[in-house]
Amino acid sequence: MGSLEYDLRHGLKNLDQVLRTVRLRFSRRSASLTRRLLEKHAMPPGQDWGPGPWLVVDLHTTRPDGQQGRRAYALLAYFVRAGYRVALVANRGFVGNIDRKLKRPLLEHPMTVIEDVGAFGGDDATLLTDRPRRTLPPGFRRQIVVKTSGPFEPARGQVAFPFALHPTTLHLGMDSDLERLREMPRRWRVFFSGACSKASYDTHWIRREFGMVPRSRVLEIISEELPTEFPASADEVEDLLTREVSGFVWPPESAAAIAPERWLEVVAHAAVFAAAPGVSYPMCHNIIEAMAVGTVPLTEYPEQFDPPLRHSENCLTYSGEDELRSRIREIEQMTPTGLTSLGRAAAEYYDAHIAPEAFVRSLETDPRPTLVLHLKGYERPPLA
Repeated sequence: MGSLEYDLRHGLKNLDQVLRTVRLRFSRRSASLTRRLLEKHAMPPGQDWGPGPWLVVDLHTTRPDGQQGRRAYALLAYFVRAGYRVALVANRGFVGNIDRKLKRPLLEHPMTVIEDVGAFGGDDATLLTDRPRRTLPPGFRRQIVVKTSGPFEPARGQVAFPFALHPTTLHLGMDSDLERLREMPRRWRVFFSGACSKASYDTHWIRREFGMVPRSRVLEIISEELPTEFPASADEVEDLLTREVSGFVWPPESAAAIAPERWLEVVAHAAVFAAAPGVSYPMCHNIIEAMAVGTVPLTEYPEQFDPPLRHSENCLTYSGEDELRSRIREIEQMTPTGLTSLGRAAAEYYDAHIAPEAFVRSLETDPRPTLVLHLKGYERPPLA
């Protein structure tokens, strides 16, 4: 995709976010919601704020939200998982839609809501903001400035926020049982489940901007190369969990939906997950979930990770349709021991670079008083 077309598309997306933020700032509904949050979650007068660490969230727009609020949820949930207490500044442009869709589970996390940063009375605090300050107020030790546009540029000191597990998986705590899931027998050789319609996933963004094989075509090729099971219901999926499948398990998305509570366990039955790209950028939650349970990702976008995944080290990669076919034939011949070794390496990568506690600890060890955290580094390949 040409630079002008790219800039125009992302400019239109940013304009849409600006309009959403303006509507929230002038909406009676968001004003009422903000008042209720302040009343319900205010720190009582005279009460000790208690020990930190604190995360004071001073965001002013919907730009950090991501689709349906999923990125905003993951961002705050990561710090909560790492033991931080949250103080949320009641900026209507960010909190005015906090009760909607995948952002809503934030309301179930313990938090304090304050009028502005100056109302924070605690200590040992990190300021998470989209408006950096030259001088931090008392009680703050550093600031993390979120970036939501432009390419990810590690050479300029930017840190990429990892693409996380799906918010529902995070919120339900389904990743609390990863050690058990990683030891499950891998009865299926290759697996995929999820949306995959050609109308939605065979896009010019994936083909032209990223030069990748779209999801619908990836799955067609795998099913052409391997004997394929098409379980037509959730019961048939459950039946397959007890059977050895040397080929490809691909349940139709509408007929065999897998409940969120079961998703990680089902993925853990596979040796390899077909991590085909998404709609407007490659990265998807399913590749993260596969790695978390020790299932080897088969992917065309290893460079979207920071640091990049490595072929035959912690993933299996391909470039183009011909190489995908060759890779499938290789997977068919691989030993269980070899696949298990790759799966363990994928899980180790997850533990080191993507897991909430590990990522937040990596931020804490960075000595810089101001960090730039890029929330959308996955929308475009990193610059060399």
